[in-house]
Amino acid sequence: MTMAVDPETLAVAVSALCLLVALGLGIAALRQLAAARSALRSARFVRDLLEAGPARAMLLYPDGKLELDHALARDLGVAAELPSLQALGEGPGGLEPDDAERLAAQVGPAMLAGDRIELAVRLRGSSRLMDVRGGAAPPALGTGCTLLWLSDSSNAVIERGEIAARLAGTEQALGALTQLLEAAPFPMWVRDGDLRLALVNRAFVTAVEAASATQVVERGIELVEGGGEASARAGAELALREGRPVERVRPATIGGERRTLRLVDVPLPGGTVAGYAFDIQELEDARSELERHALSQRELSDRMTAGAIQFDHDRTLSFYNRPFAILSEIEPEWLDERPEFDRLLERMRENHRLPE
Repeated sequence: MTMAVDPETLAVAVSALCLLVALGLGIAALRQLAAARSALRSARFVRDLLEAGPARAMLLYPDGKLELDHALARDLGVAAELPSLQALGEGPGGLEPDDAERLAAQVGPAMLAGDRIELAVRLRGSSRLMDVRGGAAPPALGTGCTLLWLSDSSNAVIERGEIAARLAGTEQALGALTQLLEAAPFPMWVRDGDLRLALVNRAFVTAVEAASATQVVERGIELVEGGGEASARAGAELALREGRPVERVRPATIGGERRTLRLVDVPLPGGTVAGYAFDIQELEDARSELERHALSQRELSDRMTAGAIQFDHDRTLSFYNRPFAILSEIEPEWLDERPEFDRLLERMRENHRLPE
């Protein structure tokens, strides 16, 4: 049984089918267009990134042909395509001939062994230096290709030279300072961040009767003994806390004798502390002797029958004996306040011990 098809219905069906096919093709085309735009944006991003980067690319093909980034070719003063690496040293621009030869000689063995390439080369007729770094190129760039990156290292070399010069000067100054510390006739030391002894000089080793500075540091042999505020670390802790040098006077046993030392702790950057010590035993002995002498003189003057007084250069009372206090009828407490010469005379007149 044959079924008749209405020509008008068939035309509508064919039109609908064509519309669906056209719609599908349009959607596919839009997707491809979006993908193309995304790829173009990525390509532009990579291009801008490479142009802004400090290094320029150079691609070496298996047949020896060399292709350079246009900016790199412009910097080197050569063509963007060269027949070989050696050609970089044959023209008026490019690299120094011996550097181009060294680069070519290193690339071959490095690629066979799968090693990285690292080399510094010089630009022809210039003081500029360039670092060459590279290795096997990604497969997308071609099988057996070598990708090299060149970056200007002239400033870095100058900075390294300046740093090396400063470092040499610092080492020389440190060596001179170390010799000075070793030659110092009094103990000196440096404490680390934990306030343990990290460095001592020869005088310190001699003072504590140790075999060597290493022994002192390893055993933590201190110059003074005692705990609490009298400990050797107490001054270092106080110096770090207050951020200023701290002086203390402490007894110590030096060479089997009891001596008096003035200890000075100085805070340093980084939480370390340096210190040194002076033997002030002779000064303390002299001070004690002077005090005994002054006391004996005062006792002698107090036994005198005549009153005696003495004034400093600023006309203040510096000394009086007991007979003077009795004769002037002035309280010793008032005289101990060191009155001026005019005030003393006025006080004596008030007590009728001087004529008007």
